[in-house]
Amino acid sequence: MKTSSVRLAVLICLNVFAPKAIGITTPLIKQTCVKLKTHDEQLCINSLSQVPESAHADVKGLAKIMADVVLRRHEVETKNKLTELMKQFPGDLVRLRNCLYYHGAIGLDIDRTVTNYIPTHKYKSAEASMEDAVNLAQQCERLYDGRPPCPVEEENKMAIKLAYLAAGIVVM
Repeated sequence: MKTSSVRLAVLICLNVFAPKAIGITTPLIKQTCVKLKTHDEQLCINSLSQVPESAHADVKGLAKIMADVVLRRHEVETKNKLTELMKQFPGDLVRLRNCLYYHGAIGLDIDRTVTNYIPTHKYKSAEASMEDAVNLAQQCERLYDGRPPCPVEEENKMAIKLAYLAAGIVVM
């Protein structure tokens, strides 16, 4: 459990401090994230600013980056954590496997969004695919229904936020 706390702390630090160090927050990134009118404006700015390609992307490119780089990286970390938890808690294998399945399906939604929908200008389909990713993370949460708390609760919340951000940007 200690390594997952360290990973989460590193992710938070990267979201808060890295953009200032990298210095690639462009006016388009700020403008795009502000237009979303969510309470996650700073998460949006920080997440996109971490990716050097964002500096030269248009709005659809920012949506693709949010899904393909930011959300995908988060999903890889979440799946790795779930794999480790399955080794540590064999008594909870069924729920952990189901969560791993849901997060694998989020990866498929990301693939469809960045490979099929955005390049072919099917932005409503891309939005629906990212909303499906939100539902999948929520399904993982529902498996635990508060008893005990979901071991990837924070990761699910972040996946939901990032998927909503990608969905919002892609339909601008």
